[in-house]
Amino acid sequence: MGKEWIKTKETGQLFLEKIIVSFDVPILFVCNDFENRKYLCLNVDEEAGTTVIAETDNRTLISMLNNQVTMENVFRNSLGNKIIIAEFDCKKNEIVSTVQDAKKIDSDLLPEKGAFLELSNKVISEYILFLSRQLIKVEVEEFFENGTITVKQSQFHKYFSSSNEEVISYRNLKLEDVKKTCSYEIDNGKRMIA
Repeated sequence: MGKEWIKTKETGQLFLEKIIVSFDVPILFVCNDFENRKYLCLNVDEEAGTTVIAETDNRTLISMLNNQVTMENVFRNSLGNKIIIAEFDCKKNEIVSTVQDAKKIDSDLLPEKGAFLELSNKVISEYILFLSRQLIKVEVEEFFENGTITVKQSQFHKYFSSSNEEVISYRNLKLEDVKKTCSYEIDNGKRMIA
C-alpha cells in the first residue's frame, strides 16, 4: 500500500498509488483502497481542498495513459456512474464528501472535454506495465457438443503467481472432478469467458 491519502464514507481509506500530474501538489493521481480498487482523483481547488474522485479500473486507466480515451471520459464513465466530491471542512476539521451523478456533474469540476493526457515518459510507461500485470488474463475455450467445459492452464504473472498444484486442486476438491461433474446449457453456442 502507498501513503495514506484520504478517508471518505463512500470509499474508506484511500492510498496514493501514482501521481500522474503534479505542480507543488498532486493534481491528477491514482489511489487504491484495501481491495485494490482504483480511483482517479483530480484536485480542482487546493485552497478549498476540493477533490473529485472517480472509481475506475486498470483497463480504463491504461487507455487514458495511452491517449485512447480522454481524462474527462474516465470521470464521466466512472464505475457505478458516481463521482465523489471530497472537501476539507475547516470548521469541523474533517473531510466532507458528497456523491454526484457522473454524467451530470458540472464540467468545471472535470478535465477539459476532449483533452487527452498526452504525457509520455518512463514513469508513465512503467505504470502502464504495472497496471497491465494486474489484469487477470483468462484464455477462452470453446464448448464441446455435450456442453462440458475444457479447462486450460492459464499463464500467471508475478503479481498473481500460483503453482500448478494450486491450480489443479483446492482443499479437497480437484479441478478434474469438477470438470467431469459440471456442465452448462449453452443456447447460443458462443464461447464463455470465465
